[in-house]
Amino acid sequence: MFRPYFVVLRTPGVAVPLATSFLGSLPIGMLNLGILLLIQSTTGSFTRAGAVVAAFSVGNGVGLLAQGRLIDRRGQTKVLATTALLCGLSLTTLTLLATARGPIAGIGVLAVVGGATLPAVITCMRVLIPELVHVASQRAAAYALLGTQFQIASIAG
Repeated sequence: MFRPYFVVLRTPGVAVPLATSFLGSLPIGMLNLGILLLIQSTTGSFTRAGAVVAAFSVGNGVGLLAQGRLIDRRGQTKVLATTALLCGLSLTTLTLLATARGPIAGIGVLAVVGGATLPAVITCMRVLIPELVHVASQRAAAYALLGTQFQIASIAG
């Protein structure tokens, strides 16, 4: 039952990208809830907290489209490294502004930027699988493994 997954994991060059994509997926599961709880605790309002989470989600939706185009033009490594840095900076600033009880509009803008720059690690890994797994019959197992690990990362995060 697990044999196809072990074969994929033993394929040279596959285990490290899968492991890093798992680590890169961990924050995805906790960001919405973390932002919601942070904003609610600092403002006392679930309405404002929900608006900030919505801003983050809208930013993420638009950002994934933009990242896809940038990845096609500049490559995965440059885009992922840049978005990781920008996402970290924007979410750190969001946290500092929220704990300082800053303006909700500024927090919302930072949420949009944080969502837009959330690195598209799973998308990149989906594109990378055919380059790493050359045997067509093993690709289905590789995609299943990626999907499973993403769900585990979302729950664990």
